[in-house]
Order: sequence, then C-alpha cells, then structure tokens
Amino acid sequence: MFKALIAFLFLFSSSGLLAAEQNRFAAFFERYESLGREYDTSLAQLYADDAKITGVRILPDGSEKTLNFDGKKWKQLIVDLMPVAKERGDGSRFSGIAISEEGDTAKISATRYSELKCHADKDYYMMAKARPDGQIEIIEEYSRSPQKSACQGPVEDDLSILLRAMVEKIEKRLPLMLDEDTKLESVTSADRTLVYLYELVKLASTEVDQAALAGTLKAALVKQSCTTAGLKSILGQGGTISYRYNGKDKLKLVEINVDKLSCP
Repeated sequence: MFKALIAFLFLFSSSGLLAAEQNRFAAFFERYESLGREYDTSLAQLYADDAKITGVRILPDGSEKTLNFDGKKWKQLIVDLMPVAKERGDGSRFSGIAISEEGDTAKISATRYSELKCHADKDYYMMAKARPDGQIEIIEEYSRSPQKSACQGPVEDDLSILLRAMVEKIEKRLPLMLDEDTKLESVTSADRTLVYLYELVKLASTEVDQAALAGTLKAALVKQSCTTAGLKSILGQGGTISYRYNGKDKLKLVEINVDKLSCP
C-alpha cells in the first residue's frame, strides 16, 4: 500500500511538472500572439540574437525565394517595420496550435493566417528555448507566404513597404551632417526607387568637376548598396537606389543610380 502511494504521488508530481512545462511555452506563445496583435515593438525582445529566421516567398510563377535573417537583424526589422505594419493592418491570426517539447526546447506549430495577404501558412513553426534563468526566447522561426496577395483589391507590394519603412526610419534624423563637407538633406521613395539627396555644403556647383566627383563616388556607393543588408534587399526585389548630390547653391552636381545589375 505504501509503495503504491509513493508510485501514485510520483506519477502525479511528474504529470504536474509536465503540465507546467507545457503551460510555460503555451503562455509564451500567447504573449507572442498578443504583442503581434497590438503591433507592439517589444515583440522583438522575444527573439534570441542568434535566432535563425527563414521566410520563403512564393513567386507568381510558382518558384520560391528564401530569405534568411539572424536574430539581431530580424529584431531591428520588427522595430523599423511595425509602424508600417500597423498602418496597413498587416497582422496574423494563429490556429491549430501544437506544442511538442524536448528538454528545454519546444517546437510550436500552427496555421498562420495573414490578414494582409489572405493566405493560410500551414507550414509555420517556431522553436522556443528556455534559458537557464527561465527566460524563453525564439531561436528559430519558419514561414511560407505568397509574394502576391490573394485578397481582392489592390495591395501594396513588399518593395513598396520596404522603401517606405526605410524613408520613415531615416527622415526623423534629417537633415544630417555626415562629415564636415556633406549633408544628407532628404530621403524619399518613388517608382521603386530610394532617393538620397545630399548637399556639398562648402562648394557651389560651378566649383566642382562633376565627372571627377562621379568617378570618385561611384565605386563606394555601389559597394555600399550591394553589401548593406537593407539596401541589398531593395536591389534584390528589383528596386533602384539613387544618390543625388547638389552644391551649396542647390544646383545639381551628379546622380548615381544603382540597381542589382550594378553589383559584382
């Protein structure tokens, strides 16, 4: 009788611990959903810096393009793009949530429905890990979605969203002196192009050898555009980056345009 009671208590306590483990990951995902619904940028803090984020985009011709981000970059994108997502109503709803655990790690699978693109992603999952201090972080996330919306009516494409987010991020800091000679006056977007407008504050247009200036700037600007994450993404989606320089008299000096064909 005594042994049977001990065995019963052991089973009961083990079941309770298992339920508690499952509940903490369930509570974590509920928080993830809640922050997403509220367009709260603190959602970014749920990701580990070394997280692996994979997004597969299904192109109109049926082919696929895979985008990969590390946790740090993804967290910054969340902070930068969340205001745009809120404005556009770019939210997600989750159903069919399933949690499977192995040690201190859980795989959380669900069907993610995009309210913006009217698409149900049945392949969605995240991997969450409990750290030694009890904090849970997302260490991996995977999603698949069509590039083209399945909704009725016009929908802003991914490149337009990215361009607008870049403008909103930078324009709050303008005008900005980059060095003692160069001022970034404005950043705008139009016709799938991100436009940087600079002013050489010490030189009038008549005091500059425009061909020499263009030759000096081009290699550095192409390298910057082709290797910087956000700018490289714009080029990869068929966008153009235009660098325009004026003299202190506000007259045009040079314009250098970079697209994906410019990259080595």
